[in-house]
Amino acid sequence: MSRRDLTVKWALYGAAVLAVVLVQSLVLNYIRVLSVHPFLLPMLVGVIAAFEGPQGGCIFGLVFGALCDMTMQAAIPCFYTLDFVLIAFLSALIAKNLIAPGFFCSLLVSAISLVVTQLFYTLIFTYHNIGSPLGILSLMGRELLVSMVLSPLLYLLFHHVYRKTKTD
Repeated sequence: MSRRDLTVKWALYGAAVLAVVLVQSLVLNYIRVLSVHPFLLPMLVGVIAAFEGPQGGCIFGLVFGALCDMTMQAAIPCFYTLDFVLIAFLSALIAKNLIAPGFFCSLLVSAISLVVTQLFYTLIFTYHNIGSPLGILSLMGRELLVSMVLSPLLYLLFHHVYRKTKTD
């Protein structure tokens, strides 16, 4: 893949990510279902990593996580960086070794992405004695249900970018 093709591919991914971040920030953060709002950012990382593989996925997870850490409040410093690199790595491994990148792979990595993020929060909050682990796991279940409804839309968006920029 030429440098120009690579630049175009990641510029298109960047535009799609920006669109999702804007929808998350301006719309979804204000919608509450079951006392939680949908959270697309971990799923976004998982879907892109499934398409792009371990190297591209982990680099994306690192960069996007660092940007999120600089712009969003989290439980600990570098939370999103650590979380998104782990999500990218797991998603890329699943797509490479378990199920080929596609719709069902995206659903699986989206669910795993949300679970990894919430388990990370559970560990941090339990360590700091903030809330009960059972309450945090209840939150995880509700957030998983509410967020997974939007997972097919993420798949369609990023599959479109992947297909448009794929070179054989």
